[in-house]
Amino acid sequence: RCWDCRMLPFFNKSIARKTLLNLSLSIGAVIALMTVVIYQHVVSVITEKSIEQLDVYTAERGRHEGQLFKLATDNHLVLRAVILKKLKEGQGAPDPKVQFDALHERFPDGAVRNRLKGFDGTRDPFVFIGPNVEINAEIRRRVMLFLNLSREFGPAWHHRFQNVYFTMPENILVGYWPEVPDWAHRASADLKIPEEEYFWVADPAHNPERKTVLTGLFYDEPSKSWMVSIETPVDVAGRHVATIGHDILLNELMDRSIAKPLDGAYNIIFTKDGRLISHPKLMDEIKAKGGRYDINRNGDANLKRIFEAVVGNKTGKRVIQNSVDAEYLATFEMKSAGWYFTAVYPKNLVSDVAWGTAQVVLTLGLLSLVAGIIFLYWILKDQVQAPIRRLVDVARRIVSGDYEIKLKHDRDDEVGQLSQAFNAMAASFKGRARELEESSRMLRATMGHIAQGLVVFDDDLKVLDFNEHYRNILRLP
Repeated sequence: RCWDCRMLPFFNKSIARKTLLNLSLSIGAVIALMTVVIYQHVVSVITEKSIEQLDVYTAERGRHEGQLFKLATDNHLVLRAVILKKLKEGQGAPDPKVQFDALHERFPDGAVRNRLKGFDGTRDPFVFIGPNVEINAEIRRRVMLFLNLSREFGPAWHHRFQNVYFTMPENILVGYWPEVPDWAHRASADLKIPEEEYFWVADPAHNPERKTVLTGLFYDEPSKSWMVSIETPVDVAGRHVATIGHDILLNELMDRSIAKPLDGAYNIIFTKDGRLISHPKLMDEIKAKGGRYDINRNGDANLKRIFEAVVGNKTGKRVIQNSVDAEYLATFEMKSAGWYFTAVYPKNLVSDVAWGTAQVVLTLGLLSLVAGIIFLYWILKDQVQAPIRRLVDVARRIVSGDYEIKLKHDRDDEVGQLSQAFNAMAASFKGRARELEESSRMLRATMGHIAQGLVVFDDDLKVLDFNEHYRNILRLP
């Protein structure tokens, strides 16, 4: 049995209740329709605002990351120019063997490092030379040059970059890193720098354009740190003699690129060839794969669709849709670095906000409806129901023969007019009752003076009255 079926008799017994039911259903339908319309409108407005916010946010974050890369590139260009100038000026210069030997020594494992006596890595550059390197005058000149440049430029740039260092294809690294002052002494003699990504990413085979490039995420054993590096090759007469580098530690990368996403969204970075650099939920997996997390090979279906949509975007817009997973993808391409910074924003965030707004409208509407119904019921009860009940009582009294009534008719509405009509009807009935009574009295008097028996029937031959002579004839008591 439906609710309506049980409640209808209750409402049908009262005009006020019936009116309230009809009004409630009508207003409720209007509120529901209004809620739907508002929901659709809010979804449209919030979607537009969210896309605009995403576009601005991504452009801002992308430019922020791009500025760091550009600053590093500018630094490296300055250093490269200085290196090329110094190398040219130093051709044929005396062998700095005395200075070199005063600062460095060969350790028991065969590697050449800074002498521990007098060395303070928090302010002095460090040197690592592999055991099998044949150290000659040309190498010593380069090492001493890079020591001097590290000492000169490292402190000046330290407020923006962790370190500055120079790698050489002969398996040599010279650098300044105050936070890891014993890097060279921690480095194993087995370390082969040309095989490390921070070196080979800039070698001629991997970087034929000879431009500044970024590594992927990798683990640096001496510093026990995960990082990415910005590398710029230095060539002399077509020969690769050094690579200039800056490191960005993982926590810095996370703070700069992954942290502080838009509410409900998350940020990821990947390269154009599908190498995942950072992802808030996959950092452990990225590390487990040595920083070589291939989206096409290792990623789930959602991550693959994100990558394909971003790399395959030909619309020219920064914000596109991943319709399959109901997501907005806001991307800034760092073209010079070959990285994509992407903010992933679930569409349900838009609908949730819209539904929250619609719920407020619906709740306020229902509360207003309840308050209106209570107020309207009070008015109907006082202004309609009570007067109608008085009229019903008057009608019943008239039916019972009580014509001594007088309804107030101080209202000028339909109820007042009806009260006047009832008063007039009662007065009319009262007059006719008197006339009937007088006629009846006269009829009885007339019948009493007639000597014959007299009886009065109605159309159905039902006896209405008879005189005394008729009673005597029938010998009625």
